[in-house]
Amino acid sequence: MTKDDRRTLVFGYVRRPHRVWDYQVEGMRRAFAELRIPVRNLHPLPGMTFLSRALKKTRLLRNFIKIPGRSYIVPVPRLSEGNVFPICYFRDVVTWSFDCWPDKYEAWEAFFRRHRIRTAFISAKAAAEEMDRRLADTRVVWLPEAADPAEYLPHKPLVAREIVVLELGRKADAYHDLIREHLYDRGLKHLYVGATGQNIFGSREDLAAGLGDTKISVCFPASLTHPQRSGGLETVTHRYFESIASSCLVVGRAPSELIELFGYNPVVEADLADPVAQLEDLLQNLDRYQEFVDNNYARLLEVGTWAARARQLLEHLAEEIPPSQAERSQ
Repeated sequence: MTKDDRRTLVFGYVRRPHRVWDYQVEGMRRAFAELRIPVRNLHPLPGMTFLSRALKKTRLLRNFIKIPGRSYIVPVPRLSEGNVFPICYFRDVVTWSFDCWPDKYEAWEAFFRRHRIRTAFISAKAAAEEMDRRLADTRVVWLPEAADPAEYLPHKPLVAREIVVLELGRKADAYHDLIREHLYDRGLKHLYVGATGQNIFGSREDLAAGLGDTKISVCFPASLTHPQRSGGLETVTHRYFESIASSCLVVGRAPSELIELFGYNPVVEADLADPVAQLEDLLQNLDRYQEFVDNNYARLLEVGTWAARARQLLEHLAEEIPPSQAERSQ
C-alpha cells in the first residue's frame, strides 16, 4: 500500500471498557496508529452509544450513500452493529468481526447487506468462507484474532511459575472434572471460573501477571466446550494467542486455523482418556518444554500479533483502493 493510499483509510472504533473485547479493539487501535493510519473514536460524545442501540432496534442503521475519498476500518465483534454509527450512513465501511457463529449467519448476512459492505474480515475461516459464498457483492476475508505482546509477561521460566493450571474462560467440563480433584489433592494451584461465572482476575494487569505466572494454560475451542453455540464451527480465539504471548505451555486442542497460521501445532494435545497421567508427566518434565514455549512465542511475534493483522488487512485493501480515491481525499 502506498503512502497516498493510506491517507484514504481511517481506523474507527468505539471504546467500551465494560466489554470483554475492548482490549482487543485497543490492540488493533495501537497497531493501526503505529502504521500511521488515522484513528478516530466514533462515539466521542455522551449518549452516542445509547442512540446507536436505539437506532439498531428500529432498523434505522444502514448505508444510504458512500461519499468517495475515505474508508473506515471498524471492528464489529459479536454483531455489535452500533459500532458503525454514525459513519455507516455515508461512508464506506470495512469491518472486522469475531463470534460469527452459524446460528447467526442470517443476521450477519443481513448486516452486511444493509450496510453494503464491500470488504469484510472475519476471524473464523469457515464463517468467512460461508459469508463470501452468500454475498456476491462483498469480499469476505479470513483474518484471525491476535494479541499484543507488549501487554503480557512471558519471561518467567515455566518451572518457576506458581499457578500450575489455569482454565481461563469457558471450560471443557469433562476434562476439568477429571483434573480438578487430582490437583486439589496434591495441593497444586489450579485457577478456573466457578459456577458464578466471576472473573478469575480483577483487571487486565492482574490477568497479564497471572498468565505470566502460569505453567499450563488449558485451551479448548468452543466447538468442544459449547457445541450448541458454535454449531460445530472450530476457530482459534484470543485465549490461545494471549497464552502463547505469556509463554505458557498450552494444553488442550489446537484448531486447524492455529496450526495453519503457525505452520505447526503449538499446543500439547490433551489426552482426554487419561488427562491426569498426562498432566503428571508434563509437570515432571516441564523443563523440557521451555524451548517449545520459547519457539511458540517467537512464532507468535511473526504471525500472531495485532501488528501482523493490521499489515495483512492493509495489504488486502491495497488491491482494491484505486489511486483516484487517494487523490480525492487530499
